[in-house]
Amino acid sequence: MTLIEAVVVILVIGFFVAMILPTLNQHSGCSQRISCVNNLKQLGLAYKIWSGDGGDRYPMAVSVTNGGAMEYMDTADAWKTFQVMSNELSTPRVLLCPKDKEHSRATNFDSSFTAKNISYFAGLDARDDAPNLILAGDNNLEHSGRPIT
Repeated sequence: MTLIEAVVVILVIGFFVAMILPTLNQHSGCSQRISCVNNLKQLGLAYKIWSGDGGDRYPMAVSVTNGGAMEYMDTADAWKTFQVMSNELSTPRVLLCPKDKEHSRATNFDSSFTAKNISYFAGLDARDDAPNLILAGDNNLEHSGRPIT
């Protein structure tokens, strides 16, 4: 193999790699989105487990004195509904979407845990007997493939 042939082979391989890289990046974003959806599923399961222990009510419908977060729902501390479910969630890792670059990952649910560690919102009016109400979600809302701001 001559030097010219070797250079041509390297250029062809480089061309194919350049064509494949954008596809790999798209799949990386897809896997992050799947992780986000999985986190929401885990959050929904945590709500369901918590409601089993909380008289079939979610934390936002149970008073703070009874271990819930109802009094926080009308304040800037609505994120405490997730802190109340710390036993069911076991780790705050599920509260941060991998695509979310605005929030930071918390290591535990102690006093340093705040809204800055959460990618998701809680549906304050959610109840088991009203399945059309949103229990939780993220800010990656789209309509016809376009992000909603």
